[in-house]
Parts: sequence; structure tokens; C-alpha cells
Amino acid sequence: MTPQDHIDLSETPQKAKVYKASNELQRKAGIGQVDQKTIDKAENIITNANIDFVPAATEYLRNLNTVLQNAKKGKYSEHPHKLRHALTKPIMALKAESAMFGYDLVGDLANIMLNFLETVKIVDNTVIKIIEAHHTTLHVVIAKKLSGNGGPAGEALKKELKKVITKYQQKDKK
Repeated sequence: MTPQDHIDLSETPQKAKVYKASNELQRKAGIGQVDQKTIDKAENIITNANIDFVPAATEYLRNLNTVLQNAKKGKYSEHPHKLRHALTKPIMALKAESAMFGYDLVGDLANIMLNFLETVKIVDNTVIKIIEAHHTTLHVVIAKKLSGNGGPAGEALKKELKKVITKYQQKDKK
């Protein structure tokens, strides 16, 4: 736990509000097994849905770029934990949604970046530059609609990102 994440437990605890759980969803969905025909129908709709991931992904990248620009201007200097959260949010959304739309490479690259962000003690200028390069890579992949795993080029992109991260982590240990 870093000093930024420290929570002062010496304060007088406030009484927690208790909310009764709603069973409304259970009443709507029912209890027990879901009919196989219903599952097949839902899977067919998801598989054959003609939904374009590019606009959503572009918006996540726009949000990530805004966070990066604000970080470079020092807008998170007093709240570094908020910077980590702001950086993680759009990357996590890309990871979560990309595979659903057939953009496995985007999800893999986002996953590598999320794992990296979890290990970073401080989001410094070098980390910002690594995330900017990641942003640029994702932007190209999405703009060119490179769905799937990207083949040999996708493997090369993942390998290069891991190499840059490893180099940073080794430098950080010194």
C-alpha cells in the first residue's frame, strides 16, 4: 500500500446504511435452468449482431488521450491515485469489450497494459510515454479495423510492448 492509498482508520466510524437486497431480477428471470433454445437464440443474436466496435473504441481512446494530456499538464499531481484510476478505466473498457467484437489483439494489448499499471508504483513521465505509445498503437489497430489476433504483426506488437515494459521495470529496480 502506498502513502496515497493510506486510509486513516483512527477516525470515528460512521454507522453504515443497510439496504435490503431486491429480488426483482430473480422474479423477472425466474429460478432454475435456462431453456437450451433460449441460450442458442441469445448466442445466435450475439454472434450475428452487426455492431461496430470502432466508434466505442475510438471514444475510449479519446478519453485515454484526455487523461494523458491532463497528466502531462500536472492536473493529477495532488491526487496520483486518481490518475491511475483515470488511466485504467478506458483501458479496462477496451479489454472488456474488444473480444466480444472480435478485436482480440486490442484486448491482449489492453491486458498487458493493465497488468503493467498494477505494478507501477508511481505514474511518472516514462510511464506516461509508454501509455502514449500504447494509445497510438491501439488507435492504429482500431482505425485500420484489424480484428482478430493480428497474426504475426499482432504478436510483434505484443512482444514489443512487453519488451518496453520489462525494460522499464528493470530500470525501476535499480
